[in-house]
Amino acid sequence: MEPEKEKTGRLNSQRRRVPDWLMGTPEVRIPPGSDLVDRQPEPKRARLSGIVMAENCEITHEQLCELLKYAVLAQPVIERPRWCQLLYGKHLSRTVVVILQGMSQLHFYRFYLEFGFLRKAFRHKFRLPPPSSTFLADVIGLPNQRAGYLPKTMGGSLPSASTKPEVDLQNDPVIQKYGAQKVGVLRCLLTEEEMRTFDFPLQGSPDCEDFVTTGCNASVTENSPLFGLDGEMCITSKGRELTRISLVAEGGSCLMDELVKPDEEIVDYATCYSGITEEMLKPVTTKLKDVQRRLKALLPPDAVLVGHSLDVDLRALNMIHPYVIDTSLLYARERGRRFKLKFLAKAILGRDIQRSERDGHDPTEDATATLELAQYFLKYGPRKIAELNLEALWRAQDPRNVREKFQYPYRGALTCFDSAHQKLLFVTRETDDIELPSPEDCETIKCLSNREVFEQARRQVRLYPFSIIRFSFEPFSPLLTEEVNKRMRVKWTEMSTIYAGPLSKDCKLSALKRLFRSFGPVRTMTAVLETHQPHLSIEYEVLEAAQLAIESLNGVLVEGVYIKVQRPVTELTLDCDTLVKELERDSENRATIYLSGVSKDFLGHTQELPNLFGGLEAVIVPPDAKSGRQEKYCFLQFKTFGNAQRALHVLTGKDWKLKGRQALTPRHLHAWLRRSPPESRRPAGLTVRPPPSERETLQNLKAENAKSAARRWSRKIGRLYRSLSPGTLCVILLPGTASPHGSLSGLGLMGIKDEEEESAGPSMGFTKPEVDLQNDPVIQKYGAQKVGVLRCLLTEEEMRTFDFPLQGSPDCEDFVTTGCNASVTENSPLFGLDGEMCITSKGRELTRISLVAEGGSCLMDELVKPDEEIVDYATCYSGITEEMLKPVTTKLKDVQRRLKALLPPDAVLVGHSLDVDLRALNMIHPYVIDTSLLYARERGRRFKLKFLAKAILGRDIQRSERDGHDPTEDATATLELAQYFLKYGPRKIAELNLEALWRAQDPRNVREKFQYPYRGALTCFDSAHQKLLFVTRETDDIELPSPEDCETIKCLSNREVFEQARRQVRLYPFSIIRFSFEPFSPLLTEEVNKRMRVKWTEMSTIYAGPLSKDCKLSALKRLFRSFGPVRTMTAVLETHQPHLSIEYEVLEAAQLAIESLNGVLVEGVYIKVQRPVTELTLDCDTLVKELERDSENRATIYLSGVSKDFLGHTQELPNLFGGLEAVIVPPDAKSGRQEKYCFLQFKTFGNAQRALHVLTGKDWKLKGRQALTPRHLHAWLRRSPPESRRPAGLTVRPPPSERETLQNLKAENAKSAARRWSRKIGRLYRSLSPGTLCVILLPGTASPHGSLSGLGLMGIKDEEEESAGPSMGL
Repeated sequence: MEPEKEKTGRLNSQRRRVPDWLMGTPEVRIPPGSDLVDRQPEPKRARLSGIVMAENCEITHEQLCELLKYAVLAQPVIERPRWCQLLYGKHLSRTVVVILQGMSQLHFYRFYLEFGFLRKAFRHKFRLPPPSSTFLADVIGLPNQRAGYLPKTMGGSLPSASTKPEVDLQNDPVIQKYGAQKVGVLRCLLTEEEMRTFDFPLQGSPDCEDFVTTGCNASVTENSPLFGLDGEMCITSKGRELTRISLVAEGGSCLMDELVKPDEEIVDYATCYSGITEEMLKPVTTKLKDVQRRLKALLPPDAVLVGHSLDVDLRALNMIHPYVIDTSLLYARERGRRFKLKFLAKAILGRDIQRSERDGHDPTEDATATLELAQYFLKYGPRKIAELNLEALWRAQDPRNVREKFQYPYRGALTCFDSAHQKLLFVTRETDDIELPSPEDCETIKCLSNREVFEQARRQVRLYPFSIIRFSFEPFSPLLTEEVNKRMRVKWTEMSTIYAGPLSKDCKLSALKRLFRSFGPVRTMTAVLETHQPHLSIEYEVLEAAQLAIESLNGVLVEGVYIKVQRPVTELTLDCDTLVKELERDSENRATIYLSGVSKDFLGHTQELPNLFGGLEAVIVPPDAKSGRQEKYCFLQFKTFGNAQRALHVLTGKDWKLKGRQALTPRHLHAWLRRSPPESRRPAGLTVRPPPSERETLQNLKAENAKSAARRWSRKIGRLYRSLSPGTLCVILLPGTASPHGSLSGLGLMGIKDEEEESAGPSMGFTKPEVDLQNDPVIQKYGAQKVGVLRCLLTEEEMRTFDFPLQGSPDCEDFVTTGCNASVTENSPLFGLDGEMCITSKGRELTRISLVAEGGSCLMDELVKPDEEIVDYATCYSGITEEMLKPVTTKLKDVQRRLKALLPPDAVLVGHSLDVDLRALNMIHPYVIDTSLLYARERGRRFKLKFLAKAILGRDIQRSERDGHDPTEDATATLELAQYFLKYGPRKIAELNLEALWRAQDPRNVREKFQYPYRGALTCFDSAHQKLLFVTRETDDIELPSPEDCETIKCLSNREVFEQARRQVRLYPFSIIRFSFEPFSPLLTEEVNKRMRVKWTEMSTIYAGPLSKDCKLSALKRLFRSFGPVRTMTAVLETHQPHLSIEYEVLEAAQLAIESLNGVLVEGVYIKVQRPVTELTLDCDTLVKELERDSENRATIYLSGVSKDFLGHTQELPNLFGGLEAVIVPPDAKSGRQEKYCFLQFKTFGNAQRALHVLTGKDWKLKGRQALTPRHLHAWLRRSPPESRRPAGLTVRPPPSERETLQNLKAENAKSAARRWSRKIGRLYRSLSPGTLCVILLPGTASPHGSLSGLGLMGIKDEEEESAGPSMGL
């Protein structure tokens, strides 16, 4: 019988492995020698075990109730808590429960640094489920006034239907399992699969080799006899063993009631549950084998055994029986839970069993009850059971009728206090509508404020053995809750992410993967190619792995390069270093170490080397979230900090070669973060928001808000805790919040104050136009979520609508099937198909067919000879000529046979207007994806394949300079379009706004840029009998108009253009050298443009802090604005101490602020000034140095704080401003007024530096430095639209494969082309004679999707440059 088994198992104190029900989760292993297993008699003071044993560290309110009940009464008859061990509970002096109403686990970790005392003092932390409306009643055991009770005088009858709430029969678990009609014995039997699921002993099971069968192997019928079976167990050195067994037949006759002598010595009789005493077993000689023989003799061949949690009884008997009815499963309950036998007997049979006044349970009584419950079910059927609404009865049951000892602990506790002439103390606010039930048992003090609650608690708590102190706080609003929750998770994601680099381009990616994975589990590893040299972005699953990688690799030589390893710096991670230090001091983390690289055998080593692992309390091995397999990292929890450090020193030494450090993440928090949904992680960059007013910022800094409340009340609770006497169990509850908008989990902290704590104090050490997604045809057809292959397939109805060839159609009688008739899955292979047709006397017939597989390999590209004579080759579309088809002998039937051989049974064909290709093939295929229908368009129209390839893939196909289309190219494009759709989903397609791109495309896409520009120059050359040199590529369709005036050289490649230019350019007075490069695709253009602007925004932004809370905001504004124009200035309150985020309009101002203020005393605090660190700014320092070397910037200086009269001074003092060429004073973008900064451009670098030295000296008192931003770039950036600046955080994307990353690192891409051709143009420039005017033009691009401005560079090569190298300006 189930209750007895559940409780007796908990009393085992000698077993070397803690039972699974105690563990609650497979990830915690308790080693030998721990408190949970071997309890030593000394020291005699109350203490808690070192680990919370519950799945995901979540403790229900009922489980917390168990602990408090045991702590209050501490008597052997009281059930011990199942989820933790309270050792020497009798030595507790008192119990104090502090409730912070309105706060949650989210509050604790959002304000972790503010909750200084709580995190250091309380080692034991656990998560609580969101609270119900009766939270206090659930946790403390107060009666719930709003709940109905099960009538005390229900006798043998059930409550009438009129008194019951309406029952939802359709969703009742009994109806769902058995149906509404009456059932027989056969339907109630457990199937073999169910018996395996619920751990019944079965023949052939590895753990049942020595089990005995009952010999009942005859066929069971509806008339087979039922027998009730129940046993009682005691605890031996071997575990739970049978000590009494009862067998009851139908009619109530007891066939067997035997006491059994266990083979092993009994350690605990558990009399309060089993009813067995030492005296009862002294004369007993019956052994387990005797009972087995007798049972086999009593049971007929078709016997059906009935019991409650019968698997436990059969395992105690060491017997296997094939026909069983388990009443704990028969009376099915919601979400797979089970009703207690005591409750079912009372609710169904009206009988009180397992009464508290008895010593233990009576197995005959329990066996009879289970048998009668099965008979009741068979007699009245599932519908009757459902109408009883047992779930409602269970929730509404009277605590005085059912399990009085254990169900509602503090009703019993109040009685105990009353009998001992003691009272419970309850201190709360008057506004809280909570009343304790018995004034005689409880002293209630109502207060006007939290402050008064605190003062009363300090005075009164020492006078009562049990106290409840309840503070009330305003919870977060629903919107704020969602935002804080999201930012909290993102913060931990960012803290668990590192950037490593720069890396060599020839680095071995596999070796780098192994290196970074050796520190812990990697969620994503991504190559960052935004920088000059590649970096890696690694997001770990645990914070410890990221911290260990930073400590181990920063500044280390890796693959021939010294790398820097750092975290992202965003407004959420500004206080990351402080937070890591405080996490190390957290009382739960101080005695816990993190290890990476552990093997499956590691747990065995912990048991083999007890001296090394002295004080080890638990080994926590988290399973992989997806596969469930053991991860290669673990946490070891020790009794003391010293034990942990000694083990860490050995385990990370030469013998073990593991990597590890002190733990940082409390276990319950780690479990919470592992369930973080992907959408909670925020995209990369900075949050750009309008700056608050000064008054609003001051209010945020100084107002009475949640952060200041957390800090203040943590200190007050610390004062209250220190006032407690030693031996006090203190439980702090942040209940969480329940709301229609979303609930928040709570958090519990607990600890026992002891002598050491009393004396020493606690030392627990491309932006697109707005798209109407709702009305987008793709969203309307497929929804917004990502879809799979099956969803993209055309249905039979769609294929009929769009005229695809189908079996049974009258016009497809002579068509051939592809033979693909296997079931299609999400992993079925895709094949791109495209054909070209010519016009014959019969109509359009196939002349060329291409089949492409995933990966781009062409499986088939065949020319086909039509049966009829060709009337029109349509070469401009098909690309087919008469000469091409002359030698061809392949016929349509040959193509059909080859296609059938190539395609697997579950092949999916992809094409664009695929119905035309299949009809040209005379073939039928059942599984097709048509990209002309996949990318749905308004009013049923279709996009052209050429447009989709350009807009989605950035690829030009079906180009006009070719003769016709290439079917292989088209088939590849359709296949990639389908893969893009499957990868990114309908929402991404809708956001591209293809309809707008289609409407915006320019039909006059004629490239005539160079058609006319040199006509005037040519006339001049002709009159002087000279020629112009024009070197270009053959593929460029540009002809200069006059061969007499121009020498045109056509080359096959850019390389040949370069070589010809080097040889010929000296021979002509005017030369045009034209290199051709592949432009960015429209999507890439937009993305690069956006990221470029965002990068400069981030480089122009600084974080400054920490700041004093009493700082003068107006003074700070003046200080930071003295360096240059500020676009936004925002207070960052995510951190423990406030910071400022300042975004400047010019890069020079940000750099000047960093150089001037970093490490300086500001408003009484030494502040750190730094840029954000994101994947875009990893090479910021390198870029700043290179900008200083830019030829335009070398002789230009930036000045801030200039007045309106400054221009006049530049003219009055020519000696000071010698070599001054220009004064650039940008106007304000909005008002048009002169800004308070300017740029001075000089002839030479020396002129600029002399002027800078004087202007920033004592007389002028300006602030300035060398310029960084070329003027044309500054003008371009000032026009940056606000939507181009990206929001704060990290880009979280799936990691690329090793091959893709290597291709990105080493392939011929735009970056390497820029580097190479810059060097080549340098060589060409150096070959020119002095006095040559050199103009470099980057023309830009014009596209229907958006145009890009060009750039021009020019300079005259002179004698100095020939020797020293070019120094061109822009």
